Amino acid sequence: MTKRQTRVNGADGCPPKAPHHHTTSAKATWSHPILAVARQGILIGGTLVNMALRLFVVVPNIYFIITRIKPYYTGFKNAAAWITAWGSTSSAITLSVTLR
Repeated sequence: MTKRQTRVNGADGCPPKAPHHHTTSAKATWSHPILAVARQGILIGGTLVNMALRLFVVVPNIYFIITRIKPYYTGFKNAAAWITAWGSTSSAITLSVTLR
């Protein structure tokens, strides 16, 4: 072996690893299926809690700050129109409920 080959390939004859090369594999990180399910559960649970906080706390507070109208009072007043809209998937049907 020449000096050039030793320097390029390393002492063991293998090419050197890049400095950003990760030594742990994905299989080692997710080795147990229970851990994968638990991490997915935490991710989904955190997402649902975040969406619930935004829907029931943040958005109503912004609505109240801008309009000075109680958001839940307005929401319950329009509940029949919302239920009809989501149940029928037609905006033409909700007109009679909304105009009432």
